[in-house]
Amino acid sequence: MKRIAFVGGLIVLVVMGAVVLRVMSSPVSADEAASDSSSETITSAFLVEGMTCGGCETGVRMAVKKLDGVEDVKASYEQGRAEVTYEATKVTTDQIIAAIGTLGYKSTLAPPTEHAG
Repeated sequence: MKRIAFVGGLIVLVVMGAVVLRVMSSPVSADEAASDSSSETITSAFLVEGMTCGGCETGVRMAVKKLDGVEDVKASYEQGRAEVTYEATKVTTDQIIAAIGTLGYKSTLAPPTEHAG
């Protein structure tokens, strides 16, 4: 009986290995490649009221980073701001504001900064 279970287990491993190799060696279609390269990554700044420490910053980073499409989050309680880099096709500024709001902070999209020149 142990021998049958062992042989059955080996068969499962061989089949799974073949499936993994097949998936990994599959070429990416032109449509898939085009959809990956068409995602627009942007960075937006948010005003965040109520952060008072590094733990607050960490909470904001973790909450926003959970959103699909968010690539990077920087938060500063000293500046009362969060800077988020994200794919605009996957997540909106309203979703980011809502994620920050789940922690009890009031957040708004920061006005664009003007560059001298």
